[in-house]
Amino acid sequence: MKIDFNPFPKLETERLFLRKLKEEEDMYDVFNMRKDPSMHEYTDTRPDESLEDSIDYIRRMNQGVDENKWIVWGLEDKRSGRIIGTISLWNIYPDEEKAELGFGIVPEFRGMGLMTEGLRGVVEYSFKEADFKKLEAFTEESNAKSISVLQRCGFVEDRRVIDQSPFDGKEYNMVVFKRTHPGLVD
Repeated sequence: MKIDFNPFPKLETERLFLRKLKEEEDMYDVFNMRKDPSMHEYTDTRPDESLEDSIDYIRRMNQGVDENKWIVWGLEDKRSGRIIGTISLWNIYPDEEKAELGFGIVPEFRGMGLMTEGLRGVVEYSFKEADFKKLEAFTEESNAKSISVLQRCGFVEDRRVIDQSPFDGKEYNMVVFKRTHPGLVD
C-alpha cells in the first residue's frame, strides 16, 4: 500500500466540502474551534490560547499531509462557508493497510448529522480511493455522541484500552471501534 495524499483529495457531501485547511482563510474558524474547551473534553489535547497556536496547528497539519504522514480535512459548511470541524486519518500503518480516524465538530453544529455525513464520505474515500482495509477510532467511553456517530457509520466496538494524558496523567477509558473494508471478512 502506497500512501499519497498529493494532490489533496477534496471530498464533497450534500452539506459539506471536505478540504485542506488554508492558513489565511481558515485561521479564525480554526481558532474559534480549537480554543473551545468542549472540543478537548474527551481527549488529552489542550485548547489553543492564541491565534498563533491555531496558525501553528494548521501549518503542522498541512506539513504532515504534504509528507504523507496523515490527512486532515477541514469541514466547510456549504451554507456559512465556515470551517466547523475536522476529520483526520492518522496513525497510518501501511503494512497493515490501517489508519486511525479522528474527528471533532463545533458545538453549534452538533446534532445535525453533519459529522455522520462527513465521516461517511471519509470512510468511502478510505476504502475506495486510499485502499485501506481497516479503520479504527478511539473514543472515551462517556462520549456518547461520538460513539453514536461511529455506530451510524458502521463501526463496531473492538476492544477497550486505558490512555493516560502526557500533560496531567489523567486516565481515559477508551473504546476502540473498527470498520473493515466491505470486501473483506474480518
